[in-house]
Amino acid sequence: MFKNSGRKIQRLAIAMFIAGCFYSLIFSISLSTDPAITPHTSFHFGFFALLLFCGVGVSYIIALLVYSWGELIENTSKNKKE
Repeated sequence: MFKNSGRKIQRLAIAMFIAGCFYSLIFSISLSTDPAITPHTSFHFGFFALLLFCGVGVSYIIALLVYSWGELIENTSKNKKE
């Protein structure tokens, strides 16, 4: 469980990014087609694009931070062994 934990954190970051992109797509579609939010049209493309861009951007930044943390742990454990 504790062996190669840096690589496990890196894989978790990749999975978090993929899940974040998927959920951003679902969230932006559901909010863009909601008549309470966009009452004059059935689908508001600008709102959809903004939500999708922001969601993917936030997912990328979080995944980048988690991946770099895993990289730091992996390199620290390699240096400790040497």
